[in-house]
Amino acid sequence: MTTAELPRLHRAAVDAAVQGERVLYVLPSARECTEEFRALARELDGSPCVERVHLANGNQRIVFTSGGVVYFTATSRHGGRGFSPDLLILCAPIGHAMIPAGRVLYG
Repeated sequence: MTTAELPRLHRAAVDAAVQGERVLYVLPSARECTEEFRALARELDGSPCVERVHLANGNQRIVFTSGGVVYFTATSRHGGRGFSPDLLILCAPIGHAMIPAGRVLYG
């Protein structure tokens, strides 16, 4: 599957990670976080640009051969705390004080 065939936010996440960037995908709930992670992992299954898929709950991420990573987290009091992503994808409401400098996409 080419990145042109992926949904818009998935494509943005993959394009950034393939370039070696850190991407943080923020979703409204743990259930939605797991669903979105699994959907992207399925779409990338067998891709030569993917080094490893980490399936651990609360630590879901896709690591690319370029060194880029797509992390997934649900909104919570500490969700995403300590992350310093190059690209932040927000699919959930979040306080403006929590938004770091850098690129942000809203879903």
